[in-house]
Amino acid sequence: MDKVCKLATLLALSALLTLGCDRARDAAESAHAATRSMLSVDEPKAVTAVVAEAPRPPSAEDKRREKLALEWRVIAIASAFTSKGRAREDALSKQFPWKVGIFEDNGDNTYDRVIIDHDRDGKVDETWRWVDGRWTRRDGRVAWGGKDWVPAASMKPGDSQAPVKKDAATIYLRMAATMRDQAATDYEVRDYLAGDGPRFDLKDTDWDARWDLAEVDRDRDGKVDETWTCRDGLVTRRVKARRQVFEFRNGDWVEKGGAKAPAEAP
Repeated sequence: MDKVCKLATLLALSALLTLGCDRARDAAESAHAATRSMLSVDEPKAVTAVVAEAPRPPSAEDKRREKLALEWRVIAIASAFTSKGRAREDALSKQFPWKVGIFEDNGDNTYDRVIIDHDRDGKVDETWRWVDGRWTRRDGRVAWGGKDWVPAASMKPGDSQAPVKKDAATIYLRMAATMRDQAATDYEVRDYLAGDGPRFDLKDTDWDARWDLAEVDRDRDGKVDETWTCRDGLVTRRVKARRQVFEFRNGDWVEKGGAKAPAEAP
């Protein structure tokens, strides 16, 4: 009987040990699985390459506007006062695609001739001349009409779009038309006249491709003498020293309130 009890006890102990091992094994496997889960690195997900669209090549209209903007600027520079016999070999500077030479040939302190190398290959592609109060090209068959080139035969002496003199007042009128009519080519263009005459810094502050602010240094002493704004097609000048405000209406400056701006002090 004692032997039978001892045998039963041994079998019971063996069963408990076996059960304990199974539980231990299960716990170990669970711990091992949890450890692998914590240490495992997710498989990299497939990455879809995003290819940026190629920039749209400039259209014929884009090229025309860019060319016209450069012509506007050359006209403005060439219409400023200068010294006798002055020659500017690269008036726009090397940052521009065109190389523009501007020359004073007649001794009248105003520029008379413009030569343009469109691709800086050392060859003259175009020549403009100041004839009968307007800029012309193609042997005088085409003239600058204020906003674009037009057939010279279609223009008349005294045409309001072709000023017959190049003085400070005319430069101011031309810059007013530039602000009002020309599309902005950048956020800011400093010294639009590139060294001659008053300094005009033009800005497109709201990025709508229209000039809306100009700071004018009349005598290039580093101080802003006038502030111009353009809103809804109306150019307004604020002259700090005289505390006057002028508006560009019907091709001329008019003091706000009605009086015309004096010609000798534009």
